[in-house]
Amino acid sequence: SSLSEQMALTFNEPELHPEVRSVSVPTIDLAHMMLSAVHGAAAARGSVFLKLDVESAEYDLLPRLLTSGALCLCDYILIEWHLN
Repeated sequence: SSLSEQMALTFNEPELHPEVRSVSVPTIDLAHMMLSAVHGAAAARGSVFLKLDVESAEYDLLPRLLTSGALCLCDYILIEWHLN
């Protein structure tokens, strides 16, 4: 099994893996960043290519990108899907 699968199990049922500690990491609002950076330069831009490898967070991230309109700014999208 992969590390991401092990971590997913840990976060879903932390009582089963008390030896694993939680870690806080800084985050950004990707939709806001895309709307600011890409949309602001829309007249001068070339193609926009979005590559997502966000370790199972794509299921939370994609609806946000879609409803904000940020996903519509992309000409090409490559997503690494995690089916766990």
